[in-house]
Amino acid sequence: MANPDAPVAVLTGMSTASAGEAVVVAFRGRPDTRFFGKQTNGIPTGNQAHRLSDGGLLVLTEAKSADRTG
Repeated sequence: MANPDAPVAVLTGMSTASAGEAVVVAFRGRPDTRFFGKQTNGIPTGNQAHRLSDGGLLVLTEAKSADRTG
């Protein structure tokens, strides 16, 4: 990276979901970083599908994201 301390702008909106939200979390707490836009979609990453005995499918979010401050 040419300048790891360069200012960063993170743009968010209702189309920011899943892995995009993970990127937002990764930049939280970083110095010289500002966030612009609206709230994210709230669709998490880290989903795991579980087949049920009746043939149904249960999808659970089994991962947590944490910013650099925990």
